[in-house]
Amino acid sequence: MEKRNDILKNQPQFPKGNPFEVPEGYFESLEDRIGARIEDEVAFKSPVQKVIQMLKPILGLAASFAIAFLLIYYPLGKFIPKFMAKSDTQTEESLFELEFIENTMFIDENTLLQALSATEASTEFESDEIINLLSSELNDYQIYAEIIN
Repeated sequence: MEKRNDILKNQPQFPKGNPFEVPEGYFESLEDRIGARIEDEVAFKSPVQKVIQMLKPILGLAASFAIAFLLIYYPLGKFIPKFMAKSDTQTEESLFELEFIENTMFIDENTLLQALSATEASTEFESDEIINLLSSELNDYQIYAEIIN
């Protein structure tokens, strides 16, 4: 209550009228000032800044994946090593597949046909070898069925 009385006593010291006024010539020069700011922003961006601006989301995504890997996969490997371990046979098979893909990636069709024809010409089987090979993979019922058909 005392503060209100103090304010009312000092009221004649306050100026009369609207204290909020627009400066003279503000709206006349507003368009020019906005245009100058836009030109400064457009001219200031270099190609390097544009590339950085485009790569920011990609880098943020990559960083979030790296953090997720470090916070999830790495501790699981430390606490549960049997769960995260891979068997040697899988590693050997994957290495063989990678080596095979790597060796055959740059082979064209003619080279492949020449290699196949060279292996076909060099391998000649006798009829006894073929029968032994087929009979080792089939049981008696399957051999009988093949003979009848």
